[in-house]
Amino acid sequence: MTIKSSIGIIEALKMTIKSSIGIIDVLKMIIKSSSGIIEALKMLIKSSLGIIDVLKMTIESSIGIIEALKMTIQSSMGIIDVLKMTIESSIGIIEALKMIIESSISIIVIFRRRTEFSI
Repeated sequence: MTIKSSIGIIEALKMTIKSSIGIIDVLKMIIKSSSGIIEALKMLIKSSLGIIDVLKMTIESSIGIIEALKMTIQSSMGIIDVLKMTIESSIGIIEALKMIIESSISIIVIFRRRTEFSI
């Protein structure tokens, strides 16, 4: 009986060892899948960083566009100022022409009167 029970104990130990080996294999698979998950997480982090870089570049280009619009508006305001000055100087030229015409009319009237008196 001792031999049979010893054989039973040995068989139980063999089965325990086999199941331990099975557990070790399962743990190895869990570790492998965990490392796969870790790699996937690393890739997600890298792609997230890439997205953040793209967003930064988008913001920077948007700021550049806003600056360009500001400069366009400022140059447009300068053009408007030049147009105002052109209009004002044109009005001044028109006023000067009016004065020349008025003085020419006065001179003509004076010459007419002189010629009337001399006749």
